[in-house]
Amino acid sequence: MRRCERRLLPFLDEWQVVDVVLTNHEIVLFDVYEESDYDISGQEFNLSTNGGKGLRLCDVAKGRKILSQFDLDDIDFVDIEHRLATVSDSTNDVESGHEQLLEFWQGGNDHIDGYRSHKMNLRWCNVNEDRLKVHFKSGGGTTLFMRFTVDLKEMERRKLELHAGEELSDIGRQAKVWCRSIAHLRGANNLTRMSLPHFNDDHEMDDFIELCPREEEAQEGRLK
Repeated sequence: MRRCERRLLPFLDEWQVVDVVLTNHEIVLFDVYEESDYDISGQEFNLSTNGGKGLRLCDVAKGRKILSQFDLDDIDFVDIEHRLATVSDSTNDVESGHEQLLEFWQGGNDHIDGYRSHKMNLRWCNVNEDRLKVHFKSGGGTTLFMRFTVDLKEMERRKLELHAGEELSDIGRQAKVWCRSIAHLRGANNLTRMSLPHFNDDHEMDDFIELCPREEEAQEGRLK
């Protein structure tokens, strides 16, 4: 389970913060605003070290409100939209608002009322932004976008450590992990909207990275 921001086009155009879980059969999104007395104390180590990998869905769903469920068999496309940082030396957002990047098991729900999508958009513009894009066949075709707060936290940290002239060019770790996991659970033959010549080899991720200029935001959601 990871905290992320999601959009679901063409139905939900605004970013909304959610918790997301991936199983062998589905993607599940949980509400973070719902009050819950769920005690994670017995699972905190598993969640904090690997996002709850190996836990059952019922272990993390207890007391949580489910917003959306997506069947993996309905996926025909998955990749990462990579947007380069805008030119800025600002570190104001890096220095503040750390509580907005906390995971569920870190107490993130205690600070969620302070979430503002436009402020998060500004933070993402200051670093390289990676959006996991998943397309579903049903309903006339819907596209789920997710950007992981842990990737934003890591990019902001690394930006502070860069020396003059260096570039922050790497893809977000969680975006890559989730993209690869979904692709392998689904299988190359079922990702019918994609060409995957490097599937299962050392250059596999090259097939899943889509470079997107920020000025083309209005066209996001369009498949390659």
